[in-house]
Amino acid sequence: MPRILVAVDRTEGSRRAAEFVDRFFAGMDVGITAVNVARGPVDAVPSVPFGGVFPWGPGGLYMAAGDRAAWEEAAVREQQAGEAVALAQAPAGADVEVVFGEVVEAILGAADDENADLIVVGSNDKGFLQRLLGGSVSEELARKAPRPVLIVR
Repeated sequence: MPRILVAVDRTEGSRRAAEFVDRFFAGMDVGITAVNVARGPVDAVPSVPFGGVFPWGPGGLYMAAGDRAAWEEAAVREQQAGEAVALAQAPAGADVEVVFGEVVEAILGAADDENADLIVVGSNDKGFLQRLLGGSVSEELARKAPRPVLIVR
């Protein structure tokens, strides 16, 4: 049975991608997994040049280094929030999964774990400056993925 992985978040592009998967694959014998990437807590580490403690890492909730209990509580809250988003946006009948990490690598990892035949993502019509500063998840996925990526406009 073919496996489809659809990336979901709070954006309009994600909603359109999930609706597309619902319509296009309706009645077909395919397995669908909806994945949401949650920003997990990131340890703060000392910065040598300034002598202070500054956050370091790919976004998320910055915690004091070594505060493991607070880190784990924050991770649970982020997972619950990610599950709520995934359930709200997921195509009908999809399995729901929440992963932590940098968005593109997390989606690619989930696609590998699910042995997905196709990754479906939405496009959010970023302008030139937004793409320059923040990049485009869908474009980066299309470049890096070893499997087909369908970008829903």
